[in-house]
Amino acid sequence: MKRIPIVILSLILAVAALAKPSRRGNLAEVLDLNEQQQEQLKALRETLRTTVEPLREQKRDLREQIKAAVDAGNAQQAGELLISEKALREQFKAAHQSFETSFEKILTPEQKQKWDVYKEMRRRVPSPRARGEG
Repeated sequence: MKRIPIVILSLILAVAALAKPSRRGNLAEVLDLNEQQQEQLKALRETLRTTVEPLREQKRDLREQIKAAVDAGNAQQAGELLISEKALREQFKAAHQSFETSFEKILTPEQKQKWDVYKEMRRRVPSPRARGEG
């Protein structure tokens, strides 16, 4: 019986967080992270950023190279570059998965429930960037 109020509260908090403009503080507020958890989250985000930023640069370069290959009519080179881009996407995915796994380890069981609801809500409601607004 205790789970129902927690799930309902989690849903309400997740919907409220999604209704507000996106800010870095939302996650800490939604999950009610303590100071130590917030510091750990900050460190995890920094690790993710330093891992992903070079990948973003590589992705930009690859896209330019793909466009140049397509414009030049070089299908073989464009195909090879697209395969490289796919491998890069896998690296992005691995970095985000590593972040998520590490983040979940610092959560209490109640926070983990809220986090699961939060993730599900984010999957169902595309971000402004995904909708072409960001």
